[in-house]
Amino acid sequence: MKNRLLKLSDAELLKLGSHGNEMALSILFDKYFFHIYSFANRLIKNSNIAKEIAMDVMLKMWQKRDLIRIDGDQSLRPYMVKAAKNAVINFHKSKKLITESISNPQLSSALAYDGTADAELNFKELENRISKIVADLPEQRRLVFCLSREDDMTYAEIAKKLNISVHTVRNQISASIAYVKGKLNDYRNQ
Repeated sequence: MKNRLLKLSDAELLKLGSHGNEMALSILFDKYFFHIYSFANRLIKNSNIAKEIAMDVMLKMWQKRDLIRIDGDQSLRPYMVKAAKNAVINFHKSKKLITESISNPQLSSALAYDGTADAELNFKELENRISKIVADLPEQRRLVFCLSREDDMTYAEIAKKLNISVHTVRNQISASIAYVKGKLNDYRNQ
């Protein structure tokens, strides 16, 4: 039975899973768990937390299996990657850290919130610095960046909302991240 299920598309496996076929969901778990774990671990650099995030994402996929809609031979991967990205962002927010995409890894680990007054002050100072750096971006670039980071919109959603190409959105985000990282490095070297 498992060999037959291995040949099915993600959409077919998800449909079987929504009808109670746990083996189909087990196949999806095996297919995506390591990918999600690796993604989270690259961003968080903590194996145990990355495993927890991967397990949470897989559990949410299981809980929402009836609501997830993919067609034909579409992959579940975009959904899983977006869920993993959101889980990492939520982890950073809950720990009062700056997301890896806009921070210097050394700064984020050095200034991670640890409950002390100094850490709180350092974090607030860094948070203010990043807000000022983002405010200095050109208006269009700042808008694209904020829609991506604060409103958690995809490149395609931003492109549609602003009536620009996805390529332009990608370039604006890349330029913004490079600018913020550069300014953070300047700040770190002061």
